[in-house]
Amino acid sequence: EEVPVFELCLPSLVSIKTRKRFFACTHLMSVTRSGKAYVRQTAKMGEDEDRLLDSDSEDELTEEKRAEKKTTHEYMLKLKEKSDKRKRVRQKVEAFLWVSAMSALLYYGDGNRNFFSMLLNNTRLNRFYLNITYVLLGLNTSIFLFLNVWLNWIKGNTLEWEVAAPWSIPAATLTGLATAVTIMVALWPVYSWLTPVVQFTLFMGMLLSGHFYPSCLFGGRKQSTA
Repeated sequence: EEVPVFELCLPSLVSIKTRKRFFACTHLMSVTRSGKAYVRQTAKMGEDEDRLLDSDSEDELTEEKRAEKKTTHEYMLKLKEKSDKRKRVRQKVEAFLWVSAMSALLYYGDGNRNFFSMLLNNTRLNRFYLNITYVLLGLNTSIFLFLNVWLNWIKGNTLEWEVAAPWSIPAATLTGLATAVTIMVALWPVYSWLTPVVQFTLFMGMLLSGHFYPSCLFGGRKQSTA
């Protein structure tokens, strides 16, 4: 029997279609692989560019932060200088007012004579406690001269007073407290209830008058060169 030509050509046609499909699939797979590789390469390049941009932005931010920190530090220094200057001026004004009040009190005294003349001539004063006050004031003055003149100027002390003369600060404190009590008792017959005000004014005036003394008299210890 004769075989139809269609049946004879069918295997070859099938094989041709299969080969075409195979080649098409192979081409598609190669294109897909290359496409994926291209996509990965493009993504990697994009990541690298982003990384470079991020590093540049971080450098810019760091420089900005440094500049901002420097500006803030300079601004804080200026504020501190202004604050210190205002503080010094305020302290000088307060010291001047207290010294002025003490000077007025010393000048007018009890209203009839100045303060020193009153201490010598007023018979209402308690002379016993006044004499004790003189002794205690002499002790305080001696401690002051010992620390500032003997230790600082003559001996050239480089240590703190608490180390060089540990007895001096407690002794000055005790004599100062005792002086406050005795002078109050001594002046009470003259000033009565105003005695604490007079005493406090004299104390603050004498204390803050140090603002107008030469700096070498207070804290004039030489700095150690070691």
